[in-house]
Amino acid sequence: MADTYGLSIVCGNGNIMQDRLVSRNRECDELQRCLESDRSEFVIISGRRRIGRTYLIDKFFNYKYDFTFVGEHNTPASV
Repeated sequence: MADTYGLSIVCGNGNIMQDRLVSRNRECDELQRCLESDRSEFVIISGRRRIGRTYLIDKFFNYKYDFTFVGEHNTPASV
């Protein structure tokens, strides 16, 4: 059985929708730790394409965050 991290999402009409992030407990726990930290935290989410990085952030923070940057195309591999 896969681990799930249950999230309640309030829709625009006030209805509450239950959503689940499957097998993301470790990631959600780390995001929660950073969110509750007394210090400023800078979080970088990296990994292979199409594995749900943006979905994880959008759902965890309920689309409420100060800054996001999602990939840049045609970026050279070396700086």
